[in-house]
Amino acid sequence: MGDVNLDGAVTLADNILLTKYIDGSVDLNAQALLNADCNSDNGVQATDAVSLLKFLVQLLDSMPE
Repeated sequence: MGDVNLDGAVTLADNILLTKYIDGSVDLNAQALLNADCNSDNGVQATDAVSLLKFLVQLLDSMPE
């Protein structure tokens, strides 16, 4: 979860790609979309980007399962 660019690591690059998807600038494949659902609510919205960013700046200890 959170590895939106599918490179094996969760980094700021994933949050940037997720934000671009949300604003319609890029498309994501099926696996990237699954990884992009960072709050496990079965959808990809701005709240997922917020959850991912909170994880990256260590306001969350882990991503939801």
